[in-house]
Amino acid sequence: MSRSARHRLAALAAVCLIPIGVLACSGEQDLASWIDQADAICRQAQAAADADPPPETPFPGDALRRTAEQSRRELDQLRELDPPAQQATGVGEYLATLNVRIEALENTADALDAAPAGGPPPSSESLQEYTNEAYTLAAALGLEDCAGGVDFAVDTTTSTALSELETTESTAPVPTAIGGQPLGEETTEDKRG
Repeated sequence: MSRSARHRLAALAAVCLIPIGVLACSGEQDLASWIDQADAICRQAQAAADADPPPETPFPGDALRRTAEQSRRELDQLRELDPPAQQATGVGEYLATLNVRIEALENTADALDAAPAGGPPPSSESLQEYTNEAYTLAAALGLEDCAGGVDFAVDTTTSTALSELETTESTAPVPTAIGGQPLGEETTEDKRG
C-alpha cells in the first residue's frame, strides 16, 4: 500500500471514529437509562416529602414553600444526570417546566400569606397549569415516578391540588331541626325576586 493510500485510510478512519469518540465522551446516555435514574430520584424525593410532616406554622403558604424547596432539590438532582442522547430537547423542556412550577409554588405561597383572613383565596391557576404541563411532558418521555414535581399531598406523585387551600366554605354539616330547617329558624319563606 502506498504512503498516500495509508494517509487517506488513516484520515478516513479518523473522520469515522471521531464522532463515535465524541459521543462516547460527551456524557450522554440512552433515554431508558436516564428514565430509570430520574424515576429513582423522583421516587426518593416524594418518599422523603411524604415522610416529613408539614410544618406547623401560622403562615398558610409555608406548606407550599416547603414543597418548592423539596422540588428544587429534586430538580437539582435531575439536572446532575448526564442528559440522554435521545429526547434531549424533551428532557430540557421537562426540567425547565419543573423550574417554572417551583416558581409558581413560591408565588402561590406568597399570595396565600398575603391573602386576607377569611377572604377569597388567591388563584392557583398558574401552579395547576405548570404542574399539568410537567406531568404531560413526563408522560411523553416515559417517566413513571417523575411527574409534576414533588407533591405536597401525602402519598401521591402525579398531581398537586390546592383544593384544601382554596376552600373557604366549611364542609361541616349544618345542624338542622325537624323538617330540615336550620336550627334557630322556625320557618323559611320563599320570596319572589
